[in-house]
Amino acid sequence: MDEVLPPMAPITVRIKEACRLTGIGRSKLYMLIGDGHIETVKVGSMTLIPVRSLEAFLGIGTNPSMRDPVVGPLLHPAPADEPAENLRRWPPEF
Repeated sequence: MDEVLPPMAPITVRIKEACRLTGIGRSKLYMLIGDGHIETVKVGSMTLIPVRSLEAFLGIGTNPSMRDPVVGPLLHPAPADEPAENLRRWPPEF
């Protein structure tokens, strides 16, 4: 009997796919890579980004108390008793 396996989720994505998945623009993504916030793997001239690096940067699947204080609130809606205008916005105002 032939067993049908479920499709495997990718462990890396190319730059274009990383932008599509995250909603981060290409220039901003390269800036985050350059600043060391997102890891890359070079295979010849191809740049791959580990999905776990994107998830770690965005705070997906991590303990809420460990999320990035700027990025985290954008991923989760405000609690019902907290107005949406209390969420932090990107880019932060200095």
